[in-house]
Amino acid sequence: MLKQRWQRLHSWQKFWLMFATFFLVSICAVIIAAWPKADPAIVANLQSPACSSWRALPDGSWPDTYPVESDPCRALRLFALEQKTPLHTEADYEAYLMQAGIRTTLSFLAVWAGFFTAVYLIGWSTAKASGWVLRKRSQRSAS
Repeated sequence: MLKQRWQRLHSWQKFWLMFATFFLVSICAVIIAAWPKADPAIVANLQSPACSSWRALPDGSWPDTYPVESDPCRALRLFALEQKTPLHTEADYEAYLMQAGIRTTLSFLAVWAGFFTAVYLIGWSTAKASGWVLRKRSQRSAS
């Protein structure tokens, strides 16, 4: 059955399908490589009793200045400042990383889908236009 479907495809559709599949595999490899990983310094700050005041920040508030290098909770403060998201527990950090990974994945897949939809539409319209031109040409030569 699959062989029959493959044979019914036009050559441009076969090329498009192979090209799209190759790039989907490539996009999957990029997604795996780009998946956010936990920063050991942030995890250490979340476990440190010295950083309990930074873990107790209410939602919607974050530091307004960059921390100095010698700050023992620098990684946690820097994350809260740059991401505008205070972290209370390691589970919050893991949830943040999961959401960031999902956003990245959806972005990559949306770009892939948009690009290959456009390429398919260009191939389809070109095939239709060339078929129309060939039919017109054969009608003129037949008359």
